[in-house]
Amino acid sequence: MQNSKDLKRFHNVKTMLSSKKHSMPKLQSSSNYLDMYLLEKERERVLQEIERVGKRQDQIKYRLNEIDKELAKHSKKQVTVKKNKNTVHKEKKGQGQGKEWKTMNLNY
Repeated sequence: MQNSKDLKRFHNVKTMLSSKKHSMPKLQSSSNYLDMYLLEKERERVLQEIERVGKRQDQIKYRLNEIDKELAKHSKKQVTVKKNKNTVHKEKKGQGQGKEWKTMNLNY
């Protein structure tokens, strides 16, 4: 079952504490404990969010490194393929230099 933390675009919603709203009117003597409790819960929630973001950031960095390695591997293959094509093309040119084609003009 999903809770509010799992929903997309729900991360920027203010909590009741950050919007300074309470279910009961504020009393000077007993509200201090309630405020301390709410602040502690908010602190725990924010710390959990930091931990989740840190883990996600590590996953993203790891995947980015994998992609960079794959790109490097493919670019090396591409360079060697181009070098091989160039050498084969040069060899063919070198072999055919001894023969000259006879040319002839065609007038229509």
